[in-house]
Amino acid sequence: MRHDIERLTQLSQFQHHLEQAIPVQVYDRDRHIDIGFITHYDEHFVEIGGALFNRSCHHFISRPGY
Repeated sequence: MRHDIERLTQLSQFQHHLEQAIPVQVYDRDRHIDIGFITHYDEHFVEIGGALFNRSCHHFISRPGY
């Protein structure tokens, strides 16, 4: 996983990416899983492209301009 780009951890960051339609890349440890737009989130899960990702098991990276 690249460490030079923004990792989303706060609810406000997820809200910003949802409102601004900024793509998010999903990782399971260092393995890329998916990329897309947030359609819903809460304190436990993030929905991207109809799939739910557990916030405690996955990392979310901002990908503006992707």
